[in-house]
Amino acid sequence: MNRQLTGRRETMERVCQTILNKTSQAVFLISGPGIGKSALVEAISERLTRDMNVLRIHGSSSLAKVPFGVLAPYTSGLSAEDAVSPVAVLRSVWSYFQKLRSAKDGPLLLVVDDAHHLDDATASIVVDMVSAGWASVLATGRSRPGLPAAMNQLWYDGLADRIDLRPLTQEQVAEAVAHALEGIVPESTVQALWAESGGNPLLLDCLLNDAIESGSLVKRNSIWLLLGSWPSGGRKLTDVVAKQLQRRSAEEQEALKLIALSEPVPRGLIEEVCGAPAVRSLLEHQLVRESTGGSAELRLWYPSYSGAIRRMVSASRSLHLRKQLLQHADHHPATAEGMLRMVSWSLECGAEVPDAELLEASVLAARLFQDSLALDAAARIRDPDLRQRGQVAMARAHYNRGSYEEAARQLDLHFAADGEPARNPGDVLLWACTHAALGHIPEAFLEDARRLLDINGHAAKTGELSDTSGSEMRHWIVLELFALSAAADYRSLGKYLDEFESLRPGEDLSGGSPARRAFMLAMRSEVLRSEGRPQSAENIAAEAHALLTADGSELFFFPEFVLHRQLGAAMSAGHWIAVEDYLGAYTRQRSHALVTFGGTVQSWRGLSLLLRDTLDTAGAYLLPAVEALRENDPLGLLPVTLAAATYAAARTGDTVQARRLLQDFDYLETPGRGFDAEYARIFSAASTDVLRGGDGGPITLLALLDDPSVVSSPGAELLIHAVAAELGHHGDYSRIASLTENMEGSWAGAWHKFAAAHLSGTAADYLEAGEAVHAAGLIRVARNLFAAAADRYGTAGDRPRSREAAARRDDCDRELRVTIDIGAASESSSGVQLTRRERDIVVLAVEGLTDRQIADRLMVSVRTVEGHLYRSYAKLGIRGRDQLASAVRL
Repeated sequence: MNRQLTGRRETMERVCQTILNKTSQAVFLISGPGIGKSALVEAISERLTRDMNVLRIHGSSSLAKVPFGVLAPYTSGLSAEDAVSPVAVLRSVWSYFQKLRSAKDGPLLLVVDDAHHLDDATASIVVDMVSAGWASVLATGRSRPGLPAAMNQLWYDGLADRIDLRPLTQEQVAEAVAHALEGIVPESTVQALWAESGGNPLLLDCLLNDAIESGSLVKRNSIWLLLGSWPSGGRKLTDVVAKQLQRRSAEEQEALKLIALSEPVPRGLIEEVCGAPAVRSLLEHQLVRESTGGSAELRLWYPSYSGAIRRMVSASRSLHLRKQLLQHADHHPATAEGMLRMVSWSLECGAEVPDAELLEASVLAARLFQDSLALDAAARIRDPDLRQRGQVAMARAHYNRGSYEEAARQLDLHFAADGEPARNPGDVLLWACTHAALGHIPEAFLEDARRLLDINGHAAKTGELSDTSGSEMRHWIVLELFALSAAADYRSLGKYLDEFESLRPGEDLSGGSPARRAFMLAMRSEVLRSEGRPQSAENIAAEAHALLTADGSELFFFPEFVLHRQLGAAMSAGHWIAVEDYLGAYTRQRSHALVTFGGTVQSWRGLSLLLRDTLDTAGAYLLPAVEALRENDPLGLLPVTLAAATYAAARTGDTVQARRLLQDFDYLETPGRGFDAEYARIFSAASTDVLRGGDGGPITLLALLDDPSVVSSPGAELLIHAVAAELGHHGDYSRIASLTENMEGSWAGAWHKFAAAHLSGTAADYLEAGEAVHAAGLIRVARNLFAAAADRYGTAGDRPRSREAAARRDDCDRELRVTIDIGAASESSSGVQLTRRERDIVVLAVEGLTDRQIADRLMVSVRTVEGHLYRSYAKLGIRGRDQLASAVRL
C-alpha cells in the first residue's frame, strides 16, 4: 500500500477532508490508465468507511449503452418496465441505502469506478443524488473521452472538485522503488525506470517484476543493478498489454501494431491504412500520442508498450503489415529513431536491407546504445569495405555492454585491415580506451598501436612533427595524447599541444571534425587543470562540449569523454552548482546512455560530494557506483570510485565495509588513469590512515607528497593537504598558502584563506576563512575555523564577536547533523524512518528556512524540497510545516 500510494497521500488527505467537511458534494479523480486511481480510491474508501456508508458502482464499456445497466445489483427487484424508469431506479437505490443505514448510521458515499463508461441515464441518477444532498460522490474517470456531460456539469456549476492525477515524478518513482525493493537502488536505475514507465505505477510494477525475473535487474552486495535493457516480453507487462489490446476494436488493434512496429510514423499514413476513427479512439484513450512539432507523427503513449506489442506479432504477420504500410506510401522516416525502427522491423520480419543502410543503422544504433540492433545490422553487412566500418560499430556495441575483450577483438581486426578506415582518429581513441579498459598500461597499447597501424613512431620519439604527413599525424597524435593523459604526464602533454600549434599555425588537427576538435580542447583542459587553472580548464571543456552536437557520425563516446574533463575541472574549481547542472543536463538529455554510463554518473556525483566532505551523502552514491562499475566501467573510474567509497566508509565509521573495499582496491592491477589515478591513491592512502587509527596522523597520506607519480600537479598536492586537514592534521600552512596563491577557483581560494588564518592566528582571519571555506561547501572545516575564531575573540574579551563566531559554528553543527530524534507528539510517529535527504531538509525547515532557501543550501530544486517535505509529513503523521517543530526534536 505504501508503494501504491506513493505521491498520492496529499491527494488522499485532500479528498477525505473535502468529503468529510462537505466542502464539495463530489470529487472526480481523472487520469489515464494505470496511473493509480483504483489504489487511491481503495485507500480513501477504507479511510472513510468508519464515518460513512460506502456504496460502489463500476462503469463498464460493455454496459455503456445499457440504461441503468451498472445499477443492476441495486435494482434487481424492479419490474422490466420500472427498470428503465429514472424515478423507480432512484427509489430502488435509495431503498438499498436505507437498509445500509439500519445497520450503520452515517451519510452515504457513492464511489463510481470508471465513470467515463457510465450511460447517460445512470450519470443523471448520480447527479440527482448529489443535487438532492442524498450522497457524496467519489468518481474516477479518464481525461479522454472524459466524464458524462451531466457529471461534468456538476464541476462547471462548482458543485464538484476535479483532481487530475499525474504520472509519478522521478523522485516519486524512487520512493516507490524503495518500498518495492530491499536494498539500494542507484539513481541511474531509477531514472531508467522512470523513463521506461513514463511514471505509470502499473507499468512500473510490471517492469520491476519482469526485470528481476529475467535477470536484467540483479542485486549485488545489497545494491540493485540494471545489467541490460528492460525486458519487453516479460510476463506481467505482456499480460497488461494483451488486456489493453483485447479491449480495442480490430481496426484499433491493427493501428496499435503498425504504430509499435514503425514509430514514429505519420498520422495520415496510419489513418489511411486503419481509418481515422481508430486513430482518434487510440488518442482519446491515451494509448497513442501525437508529436507537437511541425509533423503529425504517432507513437505509443508508453515506450514499454511498443516492445511488448512487437513481440506479440509473428514474423509473417509483421512482414504482411510492413508491405501493407508501404503499399500506401513510400515511407522514408524523417528522424534517426524512425530510421532505426524501420531497419529493425525489416530485420525482424526477414525483409532485405541494403548494405549501406545496414552500416548507417549499425553506427547510429551503437551511438544510441541500441546494442542488439547494432550487432545484428553490422553482422549482416556483405560488402567487404563496408564491413570494416561495421566492425567498429560492433566494437562500440560490445564496449557499451562492458564486453571489452570482444570489443578489442573487433577493433584489432579492423586496424589490421588495409585501407583508409584504419586511419580514423575516433576509431583510434575507441581502440585505446578498449585496451586501457582491459588493464593495458599506456606504453603497452602504444607499442601495439605502432604494430597495428604500421607506424614507426619517429614523431613520437623525436618530436619531429613537421615531418609527419597530415592524415598519419591526425591519428597518431590523437593516440599519443591519449596515452600521455592516461599516464598523467601533463608536462609532455602540454608540450605536445604547444609544439603542434607553433609548428602548424592555423592547421586543424581534427581534420575538419568538430568531435575531434573537441578532443583536442579536452586535452588542453587537462593541461590547464594540472597547472592549477581549473576555471580556465572548465571554460575550455565547455567550448569542447558545445562542438559535440555538430557531429553525429563518430563511434567514440566523445560526449562522456569531454564531460569527464569538464566535471573534473569544475570540481577542482569548487563550482559545485555547475557540477550538478552538468550532471542534471546529461541525465535529462542522454537517459538512453544510463545503462552503460549509469555507474559513471553515480561516481561523478559521489566524488563531487566527497570533495565537499559530505561523507554520508557521498557514500550513498559511491557504493552503488562501485557495484555498477564492476559490471561496466567505460571511462575507467572503478579504481578512484573504490578508493573514494573506502574513504567515505572509513570516515563514517563503517570499518567493515571500508576494509572490504580497500582490499578490493589493492587487488586492482592499476590505480586508473590521469587525475583519477592520483585521486585514487590519495583516497586509498587516507583510508589506510583512518583505519589504522591511533595518534600517528595521516602518515601514509603525507608520504605521497614525495611521490612524483602522484604529485604531478598542484591540484593533486592540494588535495593531499586538504584531506590531511580534514583528518585533523596541523599541516604545512606555508606550503598550502604558496601553493594556492595563484590557483584558480573558490576551492583553492578557500584553502588559501584556511592556511593564511592558521599562519596569522588572528580571530578575524579565522572568521573570514570560515566564511570562505563554508561558501566552498566544506562545512566541517568551516566549523573548526569558526570555533577557533570564537575562542580567540573570547580570550580577547570581545564577547559580541565571540558570540557571532559561535553562532556560525552552531550553524555548521546543525548542517552536519544527520539524525533526528522523533518526538512523541503523535502516536503515528513511533518508529518513523526518514531518509538521509528527508532528515537534512526537515532540519532546515524546522530552523525556519523557506523551500527556496533550503533548495539553494542543498543545491536541489524547490520541487525536490517540496516532495521530500510532503513525504516527511506523511511519515511523521502531521499535516504541514507548522507541526514539524513538535514532531521532531533537534
